[in-house]
Amino acid sequence: MLHRLLTVASIVSSTLAFEVPDYHERAMSCKPKYGAPDWPSAAAWQQLNESVSGRLVAAIPPGAVCHPSMVEYNNVSCTFVKEQWTNTTFHALNLVSTDYNDVACLPRSDAPCNIGSYPRFVVPAETVQDVQSAVSFARKTRVRLIVKGTGHDAPGR
Repeated sequence: MLHRLLTVASIVSSTLAFEVPDYHERAMSCKPKYGAPDWPSAAAWQQLNESVSGRLVAAIPPGAVCHPSMVEYNNVSCTFVKEQWTNTTFHALNLVSTDYNDVACLPRSDAPCNIGSYPRFVVPAETVQDVQSAVSFARKTRVRLIVKGTGHDAPGR
C-alpha cells in the first residue's frame, strides 16, 4: 500500500513539474495588450458591461486630476488627491489605485501621467454573477485578470 502511494505521488509530482513551466510560459507570453490586434473589441467590452449591469468602468489614474493636459484635470479634486495620496484607505477605496506601485501618474503636474501599470477597465463586482462574468470574459479573451481586495499583497496586484 505504501509503495502504491509513493508511486501515485511520484506520478502526480512528475505531471505537475511538466505542466507548470508550460502554463507559466503561456500565461506570460500570450496575454493581449491594449492596442494589440488580439485586444478585445469595443463590442466585446460592451457585452461584458451589459453582463455586469453597466458597472464596467474605464480606468482613470487618480493623479490625472492634477495634470492640466488631461481631460480629467480638476483643481479642487487635485487638492483632495494630494491630501490623500499617502492615505492607504484612499488607495484601497479607489477602483484603480494601489498603494505600492501607484507611480505612473503622480498627483503633480511636473510628473508624467500615463495609464502605465493601471488596468484599462475595472468591474466593481457587487454580485456573484459579476465575478463570474469578469472571470469568464478574462478566460475567453485571455486578458489579464487582477483581483483587487483587502489583504497583504505588497506588489499591489
